Amino acid sequence: MVEKFIKEQKAYFNDLNLGLNWYDHKWDVSKWIPHRGSDKYLDFRTINSKSTELQAGKPIPRDYSDFIKSTALFLRRKRHTGYVSMRNYVMEMRRLYTLIMAPRNETSPTQLTRWHFEKALQYRKEEGYKNLYDSAANLKLISDTIDDLKILKTNISFEHGLRRNRSYHEVQNLQEIYDDEQRDESKVPSMELFEAYAQCTNNPINDNEEILLRTIDLLIAMGQRGNEVTVIPLDCWVEKEKYDRKGVPLLDANGDSIKTYGIRYFAEKYHEPRIHYLSDQDVPFDYRAISRLKELTKEIREVAVWQENNSGRLWQEDPNSLIDD
Repeated sequence: MVEKFIKEQKAYFNDLNLGLNWYDHKWDVSKWIPHRGSDKYLDFRTINSKSTELQAGKPIPRDYSDFIKSTALFLRRKRHTGYVSMRNYVMEMRRLYTLIMAPRNETSPTQLTRWHFEKALQYRKEEGYKNLYDSAANLKLISDTIDDLKILKTNISFEHGLRRNRSYHEVQNLQEIYDDEQRDESKVPSMELFEAYAQCTNNPINDNEEILLRTIDLLIAMGQRGNEVTVIPLDCWVEKEKYDRKGVPLLDANGDSIKTYGIRYFAEKYHEPRIHYLSDQDVPFDYRAISRLKELTKEIREVAVWQENNSGRLWQEDPNSLIDD
């Protein structure tokens, strides 16, 4: 069944005409699976780990490498997964080989058992991996896929027994609510840290540092992903008047319109346009950040526009005028 499974996935891969070689140890999937991050490769070589002396970046034997590619491709077809999920599946299967199979001179996917999966999860626990549930869930998905397709003669039947951190509405009693709150509060930076940052952000050394500080201001106030903040559009500031049920504008004690403020951005997942609405105390903080970033990046944005419209040129000067005989 393993050979048939790999043959079917390989045939499907070739029919896609992606311009990729099935047998390469590294695939550039940027034109196949769009991803806004800097990563664009699926790597099918050994990984770097403290738990083994095997050198990272070594080719994985063909039998198991083909199995990794086939399983990842099948999950892509079945679940319509994006790049990050597909990369994680590949990483877990690379880890199975690097940490468990290679030291035992095992090279075939037919040698996989539940013990291999349990041992891989045990290594993650010993390394103190913080997203242990995600790793276990990926291993579980791979195991279930193998079992559902009857790829191996004996089912893996892997179970990890871990539970995802519960959301607030799932807790059962007051003690669990208290425990969850204590755990969440332990993740919040200390008051000393915020006071130190306030001194830094209000006293930048130069323009370059201020660009960094204003970007961090947005991250703190909006709680966005790093990539989402770095690609905020120029016309991101949003102001909307508030109205009552009859459609009459709401006014404050001074007779001024009451407004809601937000920042327009593009979500990292699916790159959809969204608006992050701000709490009242964050408005001046974020408005300063947006205004200063516009001013500080004006010149470099003009350079970027010029370069985009003048491919092959570095700047407005004629290259021949810069050559000194």
